[in-house]
Amino acid sequence: MREFEEAATLELERRNIFRAEQVCAVNEGAEWCQSFVAYHRPDAVCILEQPHAFEHVAKAGRAVFGKLAQVSLKAGTNSSANNCEKVIHKWYWTSWDSLVR
Repeated sequence: MREFEEAATLELERRNIFRAEQVCAVNEGAEWCQSFVAYHRPDAVCILEQPHAFEHVAKAGRAVFGKLAQVSLKAGTNSSANNCEKVIHKWYWTSWDSLVR
C-alpha cells in the first residue's frame, strides 16, 4: 500500500492537493482509502459516500431492531423500524437540508 501512496504523490502534487487550504475526500470508507487520505492529507475531511453510508445505517438498524425490523417492514406497521426505513428513503431521494430541519 505504501508503494501506491508514494507513487500517487506526483499526481497529487500536479493537482495542487498539497497546496490547497482545505481538502475533502469522498470515498467508500475502506481502510485503504482512509489510509491513502491520511498519508497525503491527514487534515482532510473524509466524507462517506451515500450508498456505503446506507449500508452502515442498515447494519445498525438490523443490530438494533433485529427480526422486529423485518416483520414490521413486511406488515407496514408504524414501528420505529418502519420509520427508520422511511427516513432512509427520504434521505436518499431528497436534499440533505430537508432532514436537518
